[in-house]
Amino acid sequence: GYNFLVDKYGQIFEGRYGGMTKPVIGAHAMGFNAGSAGVAVLGTYSSAPISSAAKAALISLLAWRLDLSHVDPLSRVVRISTGNPRYPPGTAVTLNTISAHRDTYPTSCPGTTFYRQLPAIRAAVARTGLPKIYEPARVDRIEYVTQSAAEDMSRRMAAEEGIFCGISSGGALLIALRVAAEVERAVIVFVVCDRGDRYLSTSVFAG
Repeated sequence: GYNFLVDKYGQIFEGRYGGMTKPVIGAHAMGFNAGSAGVAVLGTYSSAPISSAAKAALISLLAWRLDLSHVDPLSRVVRISTGNPRYPPGTAVTLNTISAHRDTYPTSCPGTTFYRQLPAIRAAVARTGLPKIYEPARVDRIEYVTQSAAEDMSRRMAAEEGIFCGISSGGALLIALRVAAEVERAVIVFVVCDRGDRYLSTSVFAG
């Protein structure tokens, strides 16, 4: 049920099928599977640390996976349990972004010696990953755009402004216009973050 597996030689394998870059929900932490990614380091680590090759691979994997979502490896998050023997449904639990199975469930996993390595692993992941461009504390509000509305705006940008972009850019402009209608004497900036040619194989620009 884990999304990824790492062996003692430093090899990384895909676990639950569906795509390593996609938000596939695993079955690794009962009550906390949604919104998380699970990594299993193969072996028993009650009294022995993980190998240097496995550690290096784990650090690289975690840095890459957290960079996809711009998540700080040293941060802490509050998650709501959907229910397990340790945390009943609805329980708010504060966790390290990089946590262990024993943090969410009554188990000794991943082993005491491995668990003691986690602070150093978190620090190494933070040094390895890219600079984080997303700071949740700076977000004033979240706006939502439907798929169809974003596609329609992308087509308008191409037809009316000659800007051939993808649907993410269409959605960004839609929100910028929405905000601009609420304020006066302000400069509203949005980023054209993708290209339209990537959508030629879809129905976005059909016809």
